[in-house]
Amino acid sequence: DWIYSLNDIYIQRGLIEADLSLFLISDCSGKRSELFDTYQTICNLMLLRESVSRLSVKKIRVIGGTPSFLRALKSICPGLCIVNEVNHDFNLYSVKRYLSDLRFIIEVVSIVFLENLLPSRDKRKDSRPRRYFFTIYPKMMGSNGRDKKYGSYFEEEDRYVGSLITDGLHQHVSVGEYFRLKRQAIIDNVQIIDEFIRFGDCCRCLYWWTRIRWVLYLERAQEHYFKEIDVTGYINKELLESTSRIGRFMVIKGALTRFITSNLISEFVYYLHEYPIGRMISYVLGINFPNVRRIGFQHGPASWRKLLYFMAKNEGSANVSFKNKAPLPDFVLAEDMASLEIYRYAGYADVEIMESVHRLNYLDGIQPRRELNCALIAPGLHDGKAMLDVLEPVIRQNRSTTFLLRPHPLANRAYLKGRLGADNIQLAEGDLPSLLEKVGKVYVTYSSIGAEAKAIGIDAEVVNIPGRINESPLLDFKLNVNEKMCG
Repeated sequence: DWIYSLNDIYIQRGLIEADLSLFLISDCSGKRSELFDTYQTICNLMLLRESVSRLSVKKIRVIGGTPSFLRALKSICPGLCIVNEVNHDFNLYSVKRYLSDLRFIIEVVSIVFLENLLPSRDKRKDSRPRRYFFTIYPKMMGSNGRDKKYGSYFEEEDRYVGSLITDGLHQHVSVGEYFRLKRQAIIDNVQIIDEFIRFGDCCRCLYWWTRIRWVLYLERAQEHYFKEIDVTGYINKELLESTSRIGRFMVIKGALTRFITSNLISEFVYYLHEYPIGRMISYVLGINFPNVRRIGFQHGPASWRKLLYFMAKNEGSANVSFKNKAPLPDFVLAEDMASLEIYRYAGYADVEIMESVHRLNYLDGIQPRRELNCALIAPGLHDGKAMLDVLEPVIRQNRSTTFLLRPHPLANRAYLKGRLGADNIQLAEGDLPSLLEKVGKVYVTYSSIGAEAKAIGIDAEVVNIPGRINESPLLDFKLNVNEKMCG
């Protein structure tokens, strides 16, 4: 409810694009706990406030606290002496984000320019409406030419529509890679919406980048309190960083609108519908193509602690207008009953359980050997270093066990430097099915590999990182004797 109330800033300042409040397709509105630490910081501060109230505290020494954290801490400990022991170096993250935005727009303009030099391909419509599946190409395509999430739900008469550019954050392709991958997409029978980008989309991207950042600059003095905690620094960061993706969505919005106009589509199936990119797709279809049925497809495990899946009461809607309503699909396919209950509780009106969880088809045929002296470590996208810090004593104390570390495929691997020195830990070799066939235990934080290992009878151990909210669905249910917790 509190996050949803921030939409008022956008409404009052007129940050609305064709009947859509741009806040509702922002990372801040989506409550992206994997990108922002606001949620877990609030939880830690509430716990700290309880501790301080029980103790006779006169002074708090903070080691390496950020300005945002120090401001929040002072709001819950008025009158106490708070000293920060470590001075911060200049934070280059904002500069890197601006440079990333600049690179994105230069590359998109270059692609549009070169596309205009090429002869246009015949884009004749099908003779009848078809069901289209959205894919992030080529990242989500398997070696069999099918999207790994949809699996056999995609049928012979269906069509794929993909994006190479996406928002430049889900995946990044250079100008040269774009044209190489576009040729491969034709071979794979995947239509690419990026062909429909126009220079006007780039101008709209630049316009919203500039306008939203100027408004946020003017609003920078506004204070934000949640449960009497001053979270101004955290919320200002979320709002500012969300601007980057909102601007990029203007490019996708224009291209997707033109693509759908140029094709006969009966149903549009898409994953990530809970995320900003999925909300943007729901908006484009809902506002311009009400006769196309929007089907949201669950892409991974849901959890009662993953804020992304939840909305304020009456926040979401499948119907226009979207100034005060987050765009939702007409219909959602959930993986299981637990996920269905989460969706319904969160405000999704029409939800059914899919007949088969297609992303788990790779588990078919795996016959685990459960070698007790071999374990798999599977960090999430953003917690590899912290997970290894917690597991270091476990690795050191179990010398007879070989620990196979499988970093998240999209993670920055810089944290691995100097971490593979022990004799009993090494980078995992081979694909995931072959690893699961071998190991006797899997260590995870929130990775879906934990639930997948459990499904085929492998011991799954959930690693809790101090100070972080664990979003693993394994913690939503009563733990059995084979599921332990450490950390």
